[in-house]
Amino acid sequence: MLALLQDGIDCFLRHLAARDGKGKEVLAETERWIFEREIDGIFSFDSVCETLGVSASCLRAEIRQWKEEELRKRACKAGSRPPARKRLSPLPRSYSSPGKLTATARA
Repeated sequence: MLALLQDGIDCFLRHLAARDGKGKEVLAETERWIFEREIDGIFSFDSVCETLGVSASCLRAEIRQWKEEELRKRACKAGSRPPARKRLSPLPRSYSSPGKLTATARA
């Protein structure tokens, strides 16, 4: 049961920022398993947590918090990239290496 819970949480975290269809599908399935309380059966999130002596509601709250933090981190990383720099030198590339003249530079 512990392996099942670990795998569910790992899948959830691994696919949080999924962009492809398969990754989004795995994330949606994992979110349903974790957050929908109406799922019955011995392998439901609530049953697994109960068997392990873990509070399902507390774990859900922690997972929500992880999700928010992870998405915030990824958004910051994506927004913090420096803008591409333009080449400021008016010289053509053949002149840009000191001491090395190409055939076009010698002419």
